[in-house]
Amino acid sequence: MGLDATIIAAMGAAVCVLDAQRRVVFHNPRLVALMGADVSALVTIDALVDPRDVPALDELLAAGQDATEPADVRLMRTDGEERWVSVTRSMLPEEEPARVLLTFHDVTERKQFERQAIDAEDRLTAFLDASSAVAWMKSNDGRHVYVNDAWRRVFQADPETIGDPAPRDSGALAWQTVRFPFWDASGNRYAAGIALDVTKERAAQAALRKAEEQLRLAQKMDALGRLAGGVAHDFNNLLTVIGGYAAHVARELGQEHPGSEAITEVLAATETATALTRQLLTFSRRQSSSPSSSDVNAVLSRSEGMLRQLIGGDGAVKLSLELAHESAAVLVDGTNVQQVIMNLVVNARDAMSHGGTITVRSANVPLDATHASGCDVRGAVVKLTVVDTGCGMDEATLARLYEPFFTTKTADKGTGLGLATVFGIVRHHGGCIHVESHVGSGTRFDVHLPRIEHASVAKRIA
Repeated sequence: MGLDATIIAAMGAAVCVLDAQRRVVFHNPRLVALMGADVSALVTIDALVDPRDVPALDELLAAGQDATEPADVRLMRTDGEERWVSVTRSMLPEEEPARVLLTFHDVTERKQFERQAIDAEDRLTAFLDASSAVAWMKSNDGRHVYVNDAWRRVFQADPETIGDPAPRDSGALAWQTVRFPFWDASGNRYAAGIALDVTKERAAQAALRKAEEQLRLAQKMDALGRLAGGVAHDFNNLLTVIGGYAAHVARELGQEHPGSEAITEVLAATETATALTRQLLTFSRRQSSSPSSSDVNAVLSRSEGMLRQLIGGDGAVKLSLELAHESAAVLVDGTNVQQVIMNLVVNARDAMSHGGTITVRSANVPLDATHASGCDVRGAVVKLTVVDTGCGMDEATLARLYEPFFTTKTADKGTGLGLATVFGIVRHHGGCIHVESHVGSGTRFDVHLPRIEHASVAKRIA
């Protein structure tokens, strides 16, 4: 051989020499140690290599004179242990026929580490694919180098797309997203991220907040009911005395007396006040009522004169009534309906210090359109609408609109009980109330009350 056999035998790496037929014509002791047995009986180098890696060895041996890239192959040890080696090839000089020197370097530990890394990556990929969270990784040029199954399911887009596509799920989604930089073992930087769909959680939180607000309002309404009940009870006793004395005076004076007309008005006002206190007692749950059906149209017609007196006779504020063509019957006492109308009209008037128009409408809303109207009452309803062209309300005011004793008016003009009373009456009778208002654009109240037929039997409402 052109290279002294003694030198080859003394080399620190395991080596062997092949002839043109790939037969092993020489090997050093380190190759014996690597294989775990004597390899003198080997006919060709192929017997050393795992059959799965023979193609890699073929490619190495078929390479040109200047081939420098090693081949990683597994050796067939006699004890069955798998050892990975990196094989390099070089030509022995001045050999006829030409011979090849193969050098073997044990890379088993490196291969095991790489295998562990691959296994860890496979486990991480499986974990991310099983997760409902959306995960991705992008290179510095914005190209997606990894996306998980949830990403594909949500975005339904090509992972090679530059940028972040929008989700194609139906409805609005809320995402909780974490983005972070990531470096691989080679020092390459990536932009990674994980996003979790928290739509249901946000909806649940919003529902909880709404329920808490409703509970607080219900507690305030209960306090108002207790206060109103106490006041109404005492005031009702005084009205009984006033009405009794007024009736006595009317009998003593007779109808021909000049003051009889004034006494008649006192008696009428007493009867109206007594009816109102009765409704306050009902509202406070201290008294039950058995309301008969009332026609909202009829109540509005009877109340028109009083409403015009309430808004003032100077003509600055105009009142317009638009009544439904057909009957608008509800199972609500007429006095309660009148209370609702009066309070809404008075509030509308106070919102128009420079004049304007108040429009009061009644309408029958069919069953299939009730829910679409923003009302949570199931079934057909009668809708009572009061619209003004006044100053409107901001979000902060709207949030506290039905709170007892909350008012934006001065102390001599409002108590903060009007809308709280309206809310209580409407909810007590199974209805709902919806308001829309913007600063400078007026306000619209829609009161929805369950609709009935005139022939319906009145139910007892405790």
